[in-house]
Amino acid sequence: MQITEEHISKWKARLGLKSGPTQETYWIFTDKFLGRYEGNISEENLIDFLTMMSKNSIRTAFYAIKFFFNAAGIPLNLKVEDIASKGGVKKIREVFTIEEIKQLIATAKEHYGIAEIGYITLAIIYGLRRIELWNLNSDDISLDSKPPKLRVYTAKGGQEERIHLIPPDILEEVSDLWFALTKIKHKPVITQMNMFLDSVCAKADIRLRPRLGWHSIRRALVSQLMTTSLNPTIIRHFLRWKPREGDILLDYTIFNPEDVDTKVFEQHPFLKFFTKKQDS
Repeated sequence: MQITEEHISKWKARLGLKSGPTQETYWIFTDKFLGRYEGNISEENLIDFLTMMSKNSIRTAFYAIKFFFNAAGIPLNLKVEDIASKGGVKKIREVFTIEEIKQLIATAKEHYGIAEIGYITLAIIYGLRRIELWNLNSDDISLDSKPPKLRVYTAKGGQEERIHLIPPDILEEVSDLWFALTKIKHKPVITQMNMFLDSVCAKADIRLRPRLGWHSIRRALVSQLMTTSLNPTIIRHFLRWKPREGDILLDYTIFNPEDVDTKVFEQHPFLKFFTKKQDS
């Protein structure tokens, strides 16, 4: 069924009665769904769309799109439980392109505050996960140390505590983030990190697609680092990954973390996008 302006108007009117956070969440998922299928919706398309979602997002996405069907007066006989019978989540690993990374940076700097710019910066330079960004406090940014350093509490079994150098290219963005973090009294819920990234993508005209998220930035970084002349072992150490069991080479390989950061920053694919132009 092809969606019309009348359907959209009915949906917007009903959506306006929801709370602010719910409006934003429902808008993001519905916009992704309608955009992917160019306004041609069906239960088959909805099943296809939801099976590309992460397990944590399927239920929220389903109810957001079900709300659209109901508001627009379109019958929907599907239940969220039906998705599980379709084979589960498809293994799709989305990654941002280099051009999209540049768009993320430019859009964040033009339209968002210093905290949001800082989060985007750290995700792009260090490949931090969503939970690692969300867990950051002002105490984790040491601007007075020489050189300045960043502490990250690692998720998913890497080194429990990562200490990174902060290169001069992003010192301004990280300093601003430190200031913003000193003013935060209550952290937003972690799902708002996803809403923020989706919002940046939308403003940057980056095509929203299922499974595109914070980890897609991490994959972009790793993918581009692998095209440099850096030894893969150096890249693993930069990401502070623990050696896999039985990987004797990595067990015996010891690098100074600061030396690793310095080597990576010399060939970092995205750091140049933050370099400030000098006044002539």
